[in-house]
Amino acid sequence: MRRLLSIISSFILLTAVSALPVSAAGGDNQSMTVSTEISPTYLVSIPTHVTVLYNEEKTSVGEIMLTEARLELHKGVKVSMVSDNLLKLRDDQTITLAYTITEEAEDTSSDKEFTSATYLKAGEKTDLMIGITKAEWEKAYAGVYSNTVTFQIEYTDLSE
Repeated sequence: MRRLLSIISSFILLTAVSALPVSAAGGDNQSMTVSTEISPTYLVSIPTHVTVLYNEEKTSVGEIMLTEARLELHKGVKVSMVSDNLLKLRDDQTITLAYTITEEAEDTSSDKEFTSATYLKAGEKTDLMIGITKAEWEKAYAGVYSNTVTFQIEYTDLSE
Protein backbone atom coordinates (compact mmCIF):
# COMPACT_ATOMS: atom_id res chain seq x y z
CA MET A 1 0.00 0.00 0.00
CA ARG A 2 2.81 2.37 0.84
CA ARG A 3 4.40 1.73 -2.50
CA LEU A 4 1.16 2.49 -4.33
CA LEU A 5 0.75 5.72 -2.36
CA SER A 6 4.34 6.75 -3.22
CA ILE A 7 3.77 6.11 -6.93
CA ILE A 8 0.51 8.08 -6.92
CA SER A 9 2.17 11.00 -5.05
CA SER A 10 5.05 11.09 -7.55
CA PHE A 11 2.60 11.04 -10.47
CA ILE A 12 0.58 13.93 -8.99
CA LEU A 13 3.76 15.98 -8.39
CA LEU A 14 5.03 15.32 -11.92
CA THR A 15 1.69 16.26 -13.43
CA ALA A 16 1.56 19.47 -11.37
CA VAL A 17 5.08 20.54 -12.47
CA SER A 18 4.54 19.80 -16.13
CA ALA A 19 1.21 21.59 -16.22
CA LEU A 20 2.53 25.06 -15.27
CA PRO A 21 0.59 27.61 -17.27
CA VAL A 22 2.36 29.92 -19.74
CA SER A 23 0.52 33.07 -20.63
CA ALA A 24 0.82 34.18 -24.23
CA ALA A 25 -1.78 35.39 -26.63
CA GLY A 26 -1.95 33.66 -29.96
CA GLY A 27 0.69 34.98 -32.36
CA ASP A 28 2.65 36.91 -29.65
CA ASN A 29 6.43 36.64 -29.61
CA GLN A 30 8.43 36.54 -26.44
CA SER A 31 12.05 37.69 -26.27
CA MET A 32 15.03 37.24 -24.03
CA THR A 33 17.99 39.60 -23.65
CA VAL A 34 21.43 38.02 -23.47
CA SER A 35 24.28 40.19 -22.17
CA THR A 36 27.74 40.01 -20.70
CA GLU A 37 30.22 42.47 -19.27
CA ILE A 38 33.97 42.18 -19.68
CA SER A 39 35.96 44.28 -17.24
CA PRO A 40 39.10 45.96 -18.54
CA THR A 41 42.34 44.34 -17.38
CA TYR A 42 45.97 45.05 -18.15
CA LEU A 43 49.44 44.17 -16.95
CA VAL A 44 52.42 46.48 -17.42
CA SER A 45 56.01 45.24 -17.12
CA ILE A 46 58.54 47.83 -15.90
CA PRO A 47 62.29 47.42 -15.17
CA THR A 48 62.95 47.26 -11.42
CA HIS A 49 66.72 47.67 -11.21
CA VAL A 50 69.62 48.66 -13.43
CA THR A 51 73.32 48.97 -12.69
CA VAL A 52 75.27 51.49 -14.72
CA LEU A 53 78.95 50.68 -15.12
CA TYR A 54 81.50 53.44 -14.50
CA ASN A 55 82.22 55.56 -17.61
CA GLU A 56 79.38 54.02 -19.65
CA GLU A 57 77.66 56.86 -21.44
CA LYS A 58 74.67 54.71 -22.54
CA THR A 59 73.25 51.73 -20.70
CA SER A 60 70.18 49.71 -21.68
CA VAL A 61 67.58 49.74 -18.91
CA GLY A 62 65.13 47.28 -20.39
CA GLU A 63 61.62 47.91 -21.57
CA ILE A 64 58.24 49.13 -20.49
CA MET A 65 55.73 46.71 -22.00
CA LEU A 66 52.00 46.23 -21.97
CA THR A 67 52.23 42.47 -21.51
CA GLU A 68 48.50 41.73 -21.19
CA ALA A 69 45.55 43.89 -22.18
CA ARG A 70 41.81 43.75 -22.57
CA LEU A 71 40.85 47.40 -22.92
CA GLU A 72 37.66 49.25 -23.69
CA LEU A 73 37.21 50.99 -27.04
CA HIS A 74 39.00 54.39 -27.10
CA LYS A 75 40.96 53.59 -23.91
CA GLY A 76 44.68 53.11 -23.35
CA VAL A 77 47.25 52.53 -20.63
CA LYS A 78 49.50 55.53 -20.04
CA VAL A 79 52.85 55.12 -18.29
CA SER A 80 54.53 58.33 -17.09
CA MET A 81 57.96 58.66 -15.51
CA VAL A 82 58.75 60.87 -12.52
CA SER A 83 62.39 61.45 -11.61
CA ASP A 84 64.75 64.23 -10.67
CA ASN A 85 67.35 62.52 -12.93
CA LEU A 86 70.09 62.75 -10.31
CA LEU A 87 72.09 59.84 -8.94
CA LYS A 88 72.98 60.79 -5.35
CA LEU A 89 76.16 59.76 -3.55
CA ARG A 90 75.18 57.58 -0.58
CA ASP A 91 77.66 59.29 1.78
CA ASP A 92 76.66 62.84 0.79
CA GLN A 93 73.30 63.31 -0.95
CA THR A 94 74.34 66.79 -2.17
CA ILE A 95 76.87 65.21 -4.56
CA THR A 96 75.09 64.04 -7.69
CA LEU A 97 75.52 62.68 -11.21
CA ALA A 98 72.94 63.89 -13.72
CA TYR A 99 71.45 61.32 -16.07
CA THR A 100 68.73 61.09 -18.68
CA ILE A 101 66.36 58.26 -19.51
CA THR A 102 65.64 58.08 -23.20
CA GLU A 103 63.57 55.98 -25.56
CA GLU A 104 66.05 53.75 -27.34
CA ALA A 105 65.90 54.19 -31.11
CA GLU A 106 67.73 52.18 -33.76
CA ASP A 107 69.54 55.39 -34.69
CA THR A 108 70.95 56.36 -31.27
CA SER A 109 71.47 59.95 -32.39
CA SER A 110 67.68 60.31 -32.42
CA ASP A 111 67.04 59.04 -28.86
CA LYS A 112 64.51 61.30 -27.14
CA GLU A 113 63.97 61.78 -23.44
CA PHE A 114 61.24 59.53 -22.06
CA THR A 115 58.43 61.23 -20.17
CA SER A 116 55.42 59.07 -20.99
CA ALA A 117 53.90 56.65 -23.49
CA THR A 118 50.42 55.32 -24.11
CA TYR A 119 49.88 51.68 -25.03
CA LEU A 120 46.79 50.29 -26.78
CA LYS A 121 47.40 46.56 -27.16
CA ALA A 122 49.43 43.77 -25.59
CA GLY A 123 52.99 43.57 -26.87
CA GLU A 124 53.49 47.31 -27.35
CA LYS A 125 56.68 48.47 -25.65
CA THR A 126 59.26 51.19 -25.20
CA ASP A 127 62.97 50.31 -24.87
CA LEU A 128 64.75 52.59 -22.41
CA MET A 129 68.37 53.75 -22.05
CA ILE A 130 70.16 55.68 -19.29
CA GLY A 131 72.65 58.24 -20.44
CA ILE A 132 75.39 59.83 -18.31
CA THR A 133 77.67 62.28 -20.11
CA LYS A 134 81.45 62.11 -20.07
CA ALA A 135 81.51 65.47 -18.22
CA GLU A 136 79.34 64.01 -15.41
CA TRP A 137 81.63 60.96 -15.08
CA GLU A 138 84.73 63.18 -14.91
CA LYS A 139 83.44 65.16 -11.91
CA ALA A 140 82.29 62.05 -9.98
CA TYR A 141 83.72 61.02 -6.63
CA ALA A 142 84.24 57.36 -5.89
CA GLY A 143 81.32 55.78 -4.04
CA VAL A 144 77.86 54.33 -4.45
CA TYR A 145 75.26 56.47 -6.22
CA SER A 146 71.56 55.72 -6.55
CA ASN A 147 68.18 57.21 -7.27
CA THR A 148 64.57 56.05 -7.47
CA VAL A 149 62.50 56.49 -10.60
CA THR A 150 58.73 56.30 -10.24
CA PHE A 151 56.46 55.10 -13.04
CA GLN A 152 52.81 56.16 -12.82
CA ILE A 153 50.37 53.87 -14.62
CA GLU A 154 46.86 55.02 -15.49
CA TYR A 155 43.93 53.75 -17.51
CA THR A 156 43.07 56.67 -19.74
CA ASP A 157 40.37 57.87 -22.12
CA LEU A 158 41.80 58.53 -25.60
CA SER A 159 38.71 60.29 -26.94
CA GLU A 160 39.38 63.46 -24.91
